[in-house]
Amino acid sequence: MEVGAVWAAAEAPFEALRRNVLANVYYDVQALYGLMPWHWYLSTLLQYWGGLAAVMLPLCLIGAVRLPQPFVASLLIALTYSIFGRKEFRFVYQAILLAIIVRGFGLAQLVRWIVDAMYGKGWTRHRASLAACAWYWS
Repeated sequence: MEVGAVWAAAEAPFEALRRNVLANVYYDVQALYGLMPWHWYLSTLLQYWGGLAAVMLPLCLIGAVRLPQPFVASLLIALTYSIFGRKEFRFVYQAILLAIIVRGFGLAQLVRWIVDAMYGKGWTRHRASLAACAWYWS
């Protein structure tokens, strides 16, 4: 019974993607709901996040070194849904969640680099960690 549950859960994330591709390519559902340009997801996120996007993108790239699979999955999901004219944010929630997780690892790596640099200059690791976190939250 556990094997069946694991097997069903493993296919669930890609089922929504498969249905969307089928509906938009085969049945041309996108023509019924209106069409958006290919860059709509990116331009809308930049509009919502504003200047914070300039911080999030480098953190995401740093985190991609530690977690390449979620980063690539996030890109593939966003690129796949960008192909179709019908766009809604609910289609890319999975990609946004994966990108946020990767950004978290990027932030952790950045703090680690700062702590290592401060430790090399004679700070204790505890004080360097507190200073790096205080710098980030200031």
